[in-house]
Amino acid sequence: MGCRLSNSLLGILNFMTLVASLGLLVLVVWLGANSTSSCERVFHRPAIVIAVFLVVASIAGVLGSCCRVTALLWLYLAVAFLLIVATIGLTAWVFLVTNEAAGRVVSGQGYGHYRLGDYSHWLQRRVEDEANWGKIRVCLMEAQVCDILDGALMLKNLNGELSGGPPPPPRSLSPIQVGCCHPPPDCGISGDLLVAQSSMKNSSDGDCSVWNGKEDKLCYDCRTCKAGVLENVRHNWRNLAIANVVVIVFLVVVYSIGCCAFRNNRNDSRRYWRT
Repeated sequence: MGCRLSNSLLGILNFMTLVASLGLLVLVVWLGANSTSSCERVFHRPAIVIAVFLVVASIAGVLGSCCRVTALLWLYLAVAFLLIVATIGLTAWVFLVTNEAAGRVVSGQGYGHYRLGDYSHWLQRRVEDEANWGKIRVCLMEAQVCDILDGALMLKNLNGELSGGPPPPPRSLSPIQVGCCHPPPDCGISGDLLVAQSSMKNSSDGDCSVWNGKEDKLCYDCRTCKAGVLENVRHNWRNLAIANVVVIVFLVVVYSIGCCAFRNNRNDSRRYWRT
């Protein structure tokens, strides 16, 4: 009786997935049609492919379990097995390349300063490639990550020397804002922007000479900016890997139910041919 219920349960799960996938597909198409950012459009095509794949897989699961189409159910299980293996491999790879990188807390400032060498060589090569970084740089500017931090005003805020109000809490700054929107702390920033720029020109730190107070320059080409981007990637990918563990457990449960439903279909086919 329990195995008989597996067909119905698998059909219900795949029907719910089908409805969610259709909703996702409509949402992705709508967002793509109304997107004005080239960075947002980068994710448009992969999202459509994933949504279409889920729709096709869900239809196969519904027909295979509820309509007892054994061939479709066999194909569904084969794809589910490959998906489980791929997800396990992806999760392991993400944990491997996102090694822990602890930001060095700058004394008296309260925010982490991240270094490019703290990350895996694979991630470093992605941001050190000029073509890749050029695209990332455009995305950062389109996202206006530094707009809330205005040139000299930002420098004085970080040093607590802004008159007319308290500085913004440093812990509210993201790793990207810390790395891309102001010079590294090692450059010896002072409250006077002109003094800071003069001292940075004579500094041996390469990032100090790269810094430019213009809104379209800032420290977007600094190694600290690349490190900030990688810290953001590391944090997001780690969360994705943890979520993948939950997805793997769910896929294994669905696969087990599917195997039971497949056995039911095969047994029913044998009985039909015997009679």
